[in-house]
Amino acid sequence: MEERQIRISAQWIYQNRKGPDWWSCLVLTEHNPNGPTPHLSYLDASRVFQALEDKLLLKKVGLIELPGGHSIPKYEFNFGKLAEWKEYTQLNWFQKTLPEWVLQFISFWRVLLVASAILIVTSFLQSFVGKFGEALFEWLKKKI
Repeated sequence: MEERQIRISAQWIYQNRKGPDWWSCLVLTEHNPNGPTPHLSYLDASRVFQALEDKLLLKKVGLIELPGGHSIPKYEFNFGKLAEWKEYTQLNWFQKTLPEWVLQFISFWRVLLVASAILIVTSFLQSFVGKFGEALFEWLKKKI
């Protein structure tokens, strides 16, 4: 599971933190009738909740008994970590809009991309300053 998907799901939980007293991973699936959700599979939703529990943003408080003898973990929102929630759920515009492969490409080739951009800007400035210097020299030469 990608870190970005975990953070987007965590952002949805953070925005809806004033809702129920406890949470289950079912709230992140398409089976949740309460508004738009991240529409994750049950497996991915449980991975999100496990990751948030590992970061101490959610606390496991028991089990929910489902019909048929099944049970799923029940979590509560850790209001003592609101600053950490806010920091973890803030995503830049490019993290929200760009596809994951573009973000991985940028992070992997960041040094090469920055070096290329610096070389292009330096080349432009060298050419510009050179032409400006020639023009200034010609102008001063006429004045003398």
